[in-house]
Amino acid sequence: MTMYYATKAFVLMFSEGIAEEVKGSGVTVTVHCPGATATNFGETARNATSLYFRLGATSADKVARHAYRSMMKGKVVAIEGLDELADCLLCAIQSEGISQKARPLDEPNIMNARYCLVGGALALLFSTSVASAQGAWSAEPSQTSPYSSHPVEQYPPPSSAEQQAYHRGYQGAFTLGVPVFLNVDKDVVRPGADLYGFGGMDIGYAVFGLGLGAMWTPINFNNIPGVTGQGRSPMTRLYFAPEVRVQVPNNSPILPYIGITFDANWWRVKATEIQCGLYYCRRVAIFRFTPGMTAKLGLAFKVSHGSYLDIGIKYSLSGSGNFFFRREQWLTPYFGILFR
Repeated sequence: MTMYYATKAFVLMFSEGIAEEVKGSGVTVTVHCPGATATNFGETARNATSLYFRLGATSADKVARHAYRSMMKGKVVAIEGLDELADCLLCAIQSEGISQKARPLDEPNIMNARYCLVGGALALLFSTSVASAQGAWSAEPSQTSPYSSHPVEQYPPPSSAEQQAYHRGYQGAFTLGVPVFLNVDKDVVRPGADLYGFGGMDIGYAVFGLGLGAMWTPINFNNIPGVTGQGRSPMTRLYFAPEVRVQVPNNSPILPYIGITFDANWWRVKATEIQCGLYYCRRVAIFRFTPGMTAKLGLAFKVSHGSYLDIGIKYSLSGSGNFFFRREQWLTPYFGILFR
């Protein structure tokens, strides 16, 4: 490596000197110093599997574009990926008494160069420690190379599952379900309808949000012994539910998830009361509160980018609260749409 580093240092300092000599003439000189580059160089040098290449090899296209942009801007030294440290690093590799242009040794610039030397060395140590810093070597193997030339091993980009696991954004859903109460007379309490909307923050494997819903369950009073002339009326439930959802992003178009909600429910069946104001009275519906919770298991099938067909089942439980005489529970199969 002795000759390698020496020739690179010559090219760098020679270019700096020429750039200083032609300064102001309209001609510019640019020397480009890329770091690890995805070419055959690493394979030929038997260095392609080193940490330096595995953690930070830049594509040849990106390196070439950076070199062209730097040349068009008139930069003397262009270090791909470390532009902000370029000036200090260049001071570090220059000797104290030699520069592009001679100057008296008693000028304060010499002291600045010493400080820059120390700062540049520290920056160089830091940059090499993370393996993605830019060095001063990149070359295509010569045609007379004694080693066989093979493409550099390319590390694939993150899979779609990994990308979705790191996904950050919003998730929304709207579902239609059919609630079926358990441990009740099926001739009295019939299957109904449940409309539910959900929105939350999607952080990949988990979603935190809030749901709002309305549920109607038909009650056939004519089938209740001792009750006549009441017909059928809906039992209405209005609720909101903070929800925590755990999901499994993967390569397939299926997104499985489980969720749990803590429900605040307001129920009503024909309950009304008369409220009178200053000039008139009116009949208003009365809703009564019960606490509850819901567990759900679902599968979302991807139909287009960001859109899913949502299918699942919910198990809900409500305490007696101010409405029921006992704890009630029901199952709700549902389907709908999901966005993320």
